[in-house]
Amino acid sequence: SVYNFTDLCIGTQLMKPGVKADQANMTAIHQVCATITTFEDMVSEKVFISFIESTEFQFVRSALDHPMRTKDPSKAKIFVVPTLLSLPIFSHQYNPALFQKQLPYLQNLDEALEKSEWFEHSDGADHIVIIGVFLPGFLSHEGYLKHVPSCNVVQWFEGAGTPAQYPQRFFQKKEMKEKRVLFPNMYVSSGQCTPSSSTSTKTQNITFIGSLEHKRKRCGECNFRLRHRRDGCLTIARRTNWTTAVCGNGDKCPNLSNALLGMHFEGDTPSASRLSETILSGTIPVFTTKEQYDSVPDFIDWDKISYFADVKNRTRFVESLDLALTNETEIALKTENVMKNKAIFDWENGYVTFDVYMYMLQSRLYPDTRAKSSHFSALKMDYGHDAKEKQDGDAGKNE
Repeated sequence: SVYNFTDLCIGTQLMKPGVKADQANMTAIHQVCATITTFEDMVSEKVFISFIESTEFQFVRSALDHPMRTKDPSKAKIFVVPTLLSLPIFSHQYNPALFQKQLPYLQNLDEALEKSEWFEHSDGADHIVIIGVFLPGFLSHEGYLKHVPSCNVVQWFEGAGTPAQYPQRFFQKKEMKEKRVLFPNMYVSSGQCTPSSSTSTKTQNITFIGSLEHKRKRCGECNFRLRHRRDGCLTIARRTNWTTAVCGNGDKCPNLSNALLGMHFEGDTPSASRLSETILSGTIPVFTTKEQYDSVPDFIDWDKISYFADVKNRTRFVESLDLALTNETEIALKTENVMKNKAIFDWENGYVTFDVYMYMLQSRLYPDTRAKSSHFSALKMDYGHDAKEKQDGDAGKNE
């Protein structure tokens, strides 16, 4: 009841790159969006600005459909707040007039929490929200949302940055930083390949599928950000003992699944959907800068399913990749681990990704419910064991 999904559809179409609000476009947009009246319509028709913010829809979809969902709040241990904040965040930055039209939805969302006795009971300690895009901090720090930032959050997150950047990067206010959990978001894959059955069927050592030049060719800063891709691919191309079909632009499939290692180079930001796509394609990802680890959940034991090769130091970069490729036993084990754990990264099929986030929050709120082991070996089941309590009062009161 907080959202008008036809209006959200119209706003989403207007935020897509290159779309102008002229009469012809508006007529076409209204025709398309006339049939979008529910959240389910948005998901089934994939009415997203891009795949990046579709995490919000997959998170909310999982909560709505989940077999453990209860409609009786007195029986709930965790409350999912169905935030769809990508459109107001994008429009605030790129289309101020459209942002003004989103204000009633922000107000409705905040008022719904303000009126909730269950939110008041814990001040949001057992509530969680999802944010699928960058720089959401203005919503709380400029007062557009007063209650939602008191919740735990799964946030599209690219590192803490400098203290001065806190208000832009962080949705939660500083006074909530030690009381609530911030989980970095895992990207929805924009498409993966059918995995090879084993390392013996893979035909290449290394691959990287991605542009080496920014689409904004006149943007010097943008192209500078891609220097690690160019440097890394140049180094890989010069190594006569490594095989690679593609390092740069090329067909994702089957090249990604045919390689033992998939390079995870930075782009505009440290992280990318490429990480999930690589894992879902049955290939071991290789992190290439330390900053990339700040952009992924730390409840995953990345050593079990990935490698690190420092692209900023050519000597160490080559040594790390050589060491990985010459240890056939370890590379087979990590490939097996990737296959066994890839469901963790698959937002679109089932509930595993959602369940992992819910469990990690549950283990903070209710430590006595922590499990000792999991079917997924890459999960740190003792995650948050020594963490400071993340709630103001007794979050177990609802229990």
